Amino acid sequence: TSKDEMLVMASDGVWEFIESGQAFEILNKAKKDNKGSDNATAEVTKLIETAAAKWRQEEGEYRDDITAICIKLKAMHGCHCEQSQ
Repeated sequence: TSKDEMLVMASDGVWEFIESGQAFEILNKAKKDNKGSDNATAEVTKLIETAAAKWRQEEGEYRDDITAICIKLKAMHGCHCEQSQ
């Protein structure tokens, strides 16, 4: 919807110990920690670091792959992209 701020796509290594609501809390906190700058890379890095820490806490040295992408939708709302016919 037009109210959605971001889209997060991540591997099961992220979702194993982090619920979607927690993921967005982590991303929003990272944004606040970056003084409100809209830095998707810094925010998603914090999500990946948190997932890795949860794996260490639960499984020791073993962990599944941890991959995540954050797309800022608000930044795209002003985009006037052409669609091919």
